[in-house]
Amino acid sequence: MKATIKSLLFCILVETLYSAPVSNCDEKEQYSKHDICCSLCPPGKRMVEECTISADTKCTKCGSGEYRSTWNKLMNCLVSSYCDPNLGFVTDFEGDATRNNVCKCKEGYCSTTQCETCITATLCAPGFGVKYKSDGIKDTECEKCPPGKFSNSSSATESCQ
Repeated sequence: MKATIKSLLFCILVETLYSAPVSNCDEKEQYSKHDICCSLCPPGKRMVEECTISADTKCTKCGSGEYRSTWNKLMNCLVSSYCDPNLGFVTDFEGDATRNNVCKCKEGYCSTTQCETCITATLCAPGFGVKYKSDGIKDTECEKCPPGKFSNSSSATESCQ
């Protein structure tokens, strides 16, 4: 009986040691390949060649109009967003190799946080004035004109007079 327990414990120990390799890789900047730690490419770069036993990962900078915002082992960079003026967009933030461009609406405001389409800004009706003007990201906010002030037109820009 004692020999059986020892055999069982030995089998558990062997299975524990060899069933799942333990990775000593830095998970933020490395990945494991064939029991070696390989460097990930830093933000702004993409992989050209995976590492081997004798050489580390080869990376190259993202090209013009491309970006990668995270550590990665991907062969391609992402294409930066184009803020098409023909669709009513302007560039709110000019991206670089590590960050995407951010678009906003020239007039009106964005339909989503990704600013996929532009929506016409709300017009404040007569008797209401603009409390907050649309900034290309958020819609116009209207408020009722207080006593002694007025608005006799519909507008997305005029406050109470």
